[in-house]
Amino acid sequence: MRWFFLAAVLFTAHGALGHVGDRIYPFFEITDEQLAEIDLHDGSVEDWETIFGEPSLTPLDFSIYTKPGAQYDPSDFGYRIWLGWNDSTNRIYIALEMVDDLYVNQYDPDKQLASSMGHHDSSLTFLIDGDHSGGQYHSGMTAEASYPLGETREERERLVDQQAQEYTAIAEVPRGSKVQLGRSHGDWYSSPPYADGGGTSFGESPTVSVTEFYVTPFDHLVKDNPEDSIVSELFPGKTIGFQIQLVDIDNEGRFSGNTLTHDIDSSYNLPGEGLFVFFADFFVDGVLIGIGKESVVQSSTWGQIKASFR
Repeated sequence: MRWFFLAAVLFTAHGALGHVGDRIYPFFEITDEQLAEIDLHDGSVEDWETIFGEPSLTPLDFSIYTKPGAQYDPSDFGYRIWLGWNDSTNRIYIALEMVDDLYVNQYDPDKQLASSMGHHDSSLTFLIDGDHSGGQYHSGMTAEASYPLGETREERERLVDQQAQEYTAIAEVPRGSKVQLGRSHGDWYSSPPYADGGGTSFGESPTVSVTEFYVTPFDHLVKDNPEDSIVSELFPGKTIGFQIQLVDIDNEGRFSGNTLTHDIDSSYNLPGEGLFVFFADFFVDGVLIGIGKESVVQSSTWGQIKASFR
């Protein structure tokens, strides 16, 4: 197992526990030499397997939500996810390999809002709170309550994704970027050097899709001003808040304007409370694992990290 390569895990005030659950998910460091071996556009996870070995996450790690009366069948939909980070680039790197008996990806940036990218097969939505500060990052409502963000539309647009970000990546698009932030198509914060990705799909019944990408977390994102934005500093032992969402779509939808209506057969996220879609306080915890770093280990935390390998 990869944690045998580690000297230890630094756990200081930067890694104060919080958020949801008693499990801490490791993000393993990718060295500069290893990063040169990862091709985000090759449509294969073999390079990730060579560097990391076993995936960071599988369906066993996720909460699964299906249509009433339906049950999850791993032969219909399966996936493997690798999580990493790089010190030099200050980025989070993710790879997703998905096997789907019925592959439906109708995403088209010319017809749909960027926010709908995560409603298609081969997509992965990655929520990140780089400084582990929590707080509200999105507005919306549930059946029980409304969660406004700002008093005007302009203020809401400014505050959404400001202190935590909602990135989505997908294996295939007709044109443009395969990584988006929130509702935006192709803005600076979802383009290199801050975000980029590649992917492909092959086969039929089942279809295998591969989505590989990197993103940059921000402590403070000012969408119309890169100079005033504050990138989260990544370092070994740092605790971050994050969440992952996946969906399985088995039917083609219908377009009405720029809205595509279809049924989501099942959805998946790491165990936690549903309010994570509005508040970073409800994210789960991850820790950045460094290679060959001297550090101090807090026993309870080290036990939580080792539990991630079971």
